[in-house]
Amino acid sequence: MKCVNAVWDFRNLGVKTVKFEIEKNDVLENCLTQIEEFRLEHEAKYVVIKSNMRYQGVSIFFQNAGFTLINNEIVLKLTREDVLKVIEKYKDFCDDVSYKLADEADMQLIYSELEKGIFKVSDYVALDPFFSKEQKKRRFIFYVKDVIAQGAEVFLTFYKDKPLGFFIQKLIGNKKSDDKLGCVFNEAEANHQGGLSTLARCKHFIDSGLENEISEVSLTNLNVLRLTLEFGRKITGAKNVLIKHYE
Repeated sequence: MKCVNAVWDFRNLGVKTVKFEIEKNDVLENCLTQIEEFRLEHEAKYVVIKSNMRYQGVSIFFQNAGFTLINNEIVLKLTREDVLKVIEKYKDFCDDVSYKLADEADMQLIYSELEKGIFKVSDYVALDPFFSKEQKKRRFIFYVKDVIAQGAEVFLTFYKDKPLGFFIQKLIGNKKSDDKLGCVFNEAEANHQGGLSTLARCKHFIDSGLENEISEVSLTNLNVLRLTLEFGRKITGAKNVLIKHYE
């Protein structure tokens, strides 16, 4: 079992948080004891547990121990072969979409959009009624700043020179990237332009010489999941996410 003292979440959410990932050969009774010991050691009030959905019985075991199954995360992979098929399929739109590496002015636009609360059902924190809208918005702004500090790059997407949204990418190996975050702005979403923003991301994928990219999408965010599958990504796995708050 992997154990993490998520100090950044104390800054982002104002709650001391510890996170765990259950692994294949873990003994669940032992994990429960270790989780409580680790939580007490770090004085945490919020516990997050993730496990591969293939590990049968994990979710039921922890729900019986007082945890709430709040979400499922779908793991996806995008390959160069699949992106080329997408580019060919939507070639009539390719000349009208573009992307650029975000500069300081672009980042201010992104932060202002994040302040509007553009992530509504994106992950377990967004779904957790314990946290206020302000906490959730603040968390995403800090998250973006953190991943930039860790070497990720932020790109804006455009349709006919009008901003659609943004995405954040970090190289994790030779011709491989980790899709850290992505979203369309409220106006683009209202105009059903998420596909155009995704197509711009596909162009960046090809231009960057990438071979594959990994990402995760919340199962509750069905519109985004459908869109990612339409634009070439394939499901490679899924995780259960369980949480528990302590007084």
